[in-house]
Amino acid sequence: MHKRMGGVGALAALVALAGCTGGRAPAPNYPTTGYGGGNYGGGEATASAGAPRSTASQPSDDSGGSDEASEAPPTSSDGCCAGPATRSTPAPEPARRERPGLGTVFGESRRSEVRQVSFQRASDQPFAVLDARYNDAAGTRAMIDRLLGRGARPQPAPTLVATGVDVSVVNEYGQPLAAYFIGGHMQVVGENNQRYAVRVTNRSGQRYEIVASVDGLDVLDGKRAELGKRGYVLDGYATLMIEGFRTSFSEVAAFRFGSVASSYAGRTGEARNVGVIAVALFAEYQAPQYDQDDLDLRESAEPFAKPPPGWVAE
Repeated sequence: MHKRMGGVGALAALVALAGCTGGRAPAPNYPTTGYGGGNYGGGEATASAGAPRSTASQPSDDSGGSDEASEAPPTSSDGCCAGPATRSTPAPEPARRERPGLGTVFGESRRSEVRQVSFQRASDQPFAVLDARYNDAAGTRAMIDRLLGRGARPQPAPTLVATGVDVSVVNEYGQPLAAYFIGGHMQVVGENNQRYAVRVTNRSGQRYEIVASVDGLDVLDGKRAELGKRGYVLDGYATLMIEGFRTSFSEVAAFRFGSVASSYAGRTGEARNVGVIAVALFAEYQAPQYDQDDLDLRESAEPFAKPPPGWVAE
């Protein structure tokens, strides 16, 4: 379904919107246990609603029942039947339990154009990583209760991931989803069938490469996420909206919350990491800068230098 974008360059976002729709987002389904906390993200943006066109593949059902096994009737030492024939049936397998909570489905196609550019990383390792966990209100409440039991304390969820860089998970109207910070992770609250996006805002003049994953899958190729893969290039003083899994240089499949069973990760056999959104930031390699002393030496350099006083060639 996906193919890896070739080349040594990373992808740079150009146009991520194809029209705008107004309106306010519905009130998010906040946890009701009174943990406090704040919004994960800020600012306003708009996004267009794409025409529903599911491109998710339907996995085949490989499960099947087993035939009942029978045993031959027991016999005595003289070969005569020792009793009536018996038939045993294996114990039925327990029904598979469907995982509760939210996953991210492979949604409708949305226009999102990109082009290929060159970017050299300053390091193989990111200098900042956002690790956000999402679920519905009941799931978020259960996770927070679990972490509270371990002594963790919730805090307002900050938007600043690195100096000058904000990352937020927003709904289709660009409004940040309710979120909490506890246990070292963001806890983001979503709703079933809600479309969302990951918004990265660069308030500095430097370029960054953004490698993002949803449910443990790379947003560019839909396969298992790795830090060694290339990502989006975010220009200085620009905003990147990651709206879905990329299917081409001009379209993505929208991120929508759905059941774990219907999630793209679940349908591709990668459901282990459902419920996590990650954004890794890579700095750009900067060539060494010349100071004034270096420039003075080069400016005063002579092609045929005179020997110093008293110097005699042998």
